[in-house]
Amino acid sequence: MARGGKAVHGRRATFAALSARFAAHLRDGRITHLPRRHVWTVDGGDPSAGRNGDRHQDRGRDRDRDRWTLRHVAVDGMPTGPVPAADAPASAPPDPSTPASGTSTSGTPISDAPAYDTPAPGIHVTTARFLLLATGAYERQLPFPGWTLPGVVAAGGAQAVLKDSRALPGRRIVVAGSGPLLLAVAVSLAEAGAEIPVLAEAASYAAYASRPGALVLNPAKAVEGVRLAGELLRHGIRLRSRSAVVRAHGTDRVEAVTLAALDREWRPVAGSEVRIACDALAVGHGLVPQLELAVALGCTLRTAPDGTPAVAVDDQQRTDIRGLWAAGESTGIGGVELALAEGRVAALSVTASLHRCERGHESEPRRERGQRHDPEQGHDPEQRHDPEQGHDPEQRHEPEQRDEPEQAHERGRRRVKVTTATRQRRFADLMASVHRPGAHWTRWLTDETEVCRCEEVSAHEVRQAHELGAQDVRSAKLLTRAGMGWCQGRMCETAVTCLAAGGDGSAPLAPARRPLSCPVSLGALAASAPSAEPGAQHLTPPSEPGPST
Repeated sequence: MARGGKAVHGRRATFAALSARFAAHLRDGRITHLPRRHVWTVDGGDPSAGRNGDRHQDRGRDRDRDRWTLRHVAVDGMPTGPVPAADAPASAPPDPSTPASGTSTSGTPISDAPAYDTPAPGIHVTTARFLLLATGAYERQLPFPGWTLPGVVAAGGAQAVLKDSRALPGRRIVVAGSGPLLLAVAVSLAEAGAEIPVLAEAASYAAYASRPGALVLNPAKAVEGVRLAGELLRHGIRLRSRSAVVRAHGTDRVEAVTLAALDREWRPVAGSEVRIACDALAVGHGLVPQLELAVALGCTLRTAPDGTPAVAVDDQQRTDIRGLWAAGESTGIGGVELALAEGRVAALSVTASLHRCERGHESEPRRERGQRHDPEQGHDPEQRHDPEQGHDPEQRHEPEQRDEPEQAHERGRRRVKVTTATRQRRFADLMASVHRPGAHWTRWLTDETEVCRCEEVSAHEVRQAHELGAQDVRSAKLLTRAGMGWCQGRMCETAVTCLAAGGDGSAPLAPARRPLSCPVSLGALAASAPSAEPGAQHLTPPSEPGPST
């Protein structure tokens, strides 16, 4: 059992404050919380309306055409209904016959509040006027010989288990990979009582000096880096830059690892290998945004500086689909501060769109497909222009509405939040570029190395598929079954992408479009499908939605 507590729960104060505010809104009935859910598909909206056409022709359109329908399933063994307020008894899902109602952040009634419904056993449906995607991310893994041994765990996974269960993966733990998360993981494990003989970072922290502007604009990041460096010194953890674990050794579990120095393209330097005894290895190379829902909805994506895909958004966190916002790691990996800033920007933007809708204006200003958030430009929301009108679409209302003190204050809040998010996105992009995998990391893969653990596909098989013509993940999957296992390619996606590209370790990821974002039982799938029989009742949300969520 691990010891300690402070370092294990980083940013406890931030989490506690957010939890308290969330609980208050829950008690006031402003939020219905549906925890432990997997949203497996989203339908509805009006994608074409967000990309072309005349916005003025849309004002009288049927608003139900834009309503989103989310189908979700509960995690096995977990409650299926909304979480009640703290002072209310537990309850089943609300009665769908109850009229919908809701409250905006300013306390005004919102007629377009989300609605919860259970049209069939095992099927849970939520409808909403607007949708914000904050789907998070998962860890990126680069395989190496021996990475399937027991005791080799994901770095973020080791930290999560430590927080949840106070359990350590071992007593002598090597931490390796790339990215600032490794610093926090190493410190957390050491605080909990583990011995950390080395922290191997494949990149070089000196590269952060290449863009001093991002550091100057984010002094708190530099302070945090200095603090973590001090913690490493205090615990006697040796940091080895430009080094990687290129092999894990053991029989029943990991017993030692081989570290090698890397050149700038992440090729192992011959003769630099050193063997280090350990009983666990925590390894990770950053995060990859979780984009199944965004890709299925047709959102435009951008390639982040680290080669991962991300949802393209404007300075209000709007995607190029009407009524759809995205925030947090889904728009690019950036850490908790950036996720909080983007969440606030998105919340203010959604609220403004709700109020415009209540006043009879269009639901949200339209932007052209492909118009993306550019963190280097630092767009101010009040400086955004409408190419059709030649002025800000948010300022097409009457002067007396535009000059009301409350609306002026709201615009000021949005401007500050956007500036904060833009500043933090600049640092996030710097971080991503510094820790992007080098082009030749695949050199440490032997032909026998399993790259797809689920289907036991070796590097040799994927390389052979490339020689037969496979150029991407999809074609490699058809020839080798790589990516067809339980994780659906999340663990092996990076490796298969790079090997299918001829061994280019910096090849950008291209997420596949999936009709379902998570495993769903055939019974649930069949129950949610409209019947082909004439006159049959379709299992879709009722026209009179249920209570607000």
